[in-house]
Amino acid sequence: MIARMLRLGVLTLPAAAAAAALEQGTMTFFWTTDDTGDRDGVIEPGEDAVFTLWAGIDPSPPVGFAGSIFDIAGDAEYQAGTLRSYTKLIDSGWDQAGDDNSIRGIECFQLPPLFNPDFVADNPIAIYRIEWRPDGYTPGSVGFWSENHQNADVYTDELGSSEGYDIVIEPGSMRIVPAPGGGLLLALGCAGWRRRR
Repeated sequence: MIARMLRLGVLTLPAAAAAAALEQGTMTFFWTTDDTGDRDGVIEPGEDAVFTLWAGIDPSPPVGFAGSIFDIAGDAEYQAGTLRSYTKLIDSGWDQAGDDNSIRGIECFQLPPLFNPDFVADNPIAIYRIEWRPDGYTPGSVGFWSENHQNADVYTDELGSSEGYDIVIEPGSMRIVPAPGGGLLLALGCAGWRRRR
């Protein structure tokens, strides 16, 4: 009888572990975009782009975001532009920008609520912001993303117990357009030139 119970216990352990694995959540890193001018979501001459990285946690954790270590990179258009500023939006550690506008070794984390009166429990939570200026305002788009995430941890209690979530990365992009009405003025100018001929 005891041997049978032990066998049943051993058989239920893998099933319990599998159920726990199925319950593990995901942390999705995604971007929102803005601009410093008319805030219409496209980059026009004289405007800088504002890219904000968010962490969306599903299911929502008992307490909130604990931390993640990662890098940020971008496509050729992103690399050719200028990083005007880069800012961690929660308590955090080290980061370093490279010549290609990549930002390496970003440590975004916050202490648990018991030790942190400014704990941010938002979900999704804004964790990083970049202000970027294109090299030129030719029509096109710019792409950027987070990468090399070492962890995606959430707090399970206010004392600081934490759990790692699975990582999902969604890249960001934003359109670049020439001066508003510039194409229209050029077309009207060409039409007037044709009439005079």
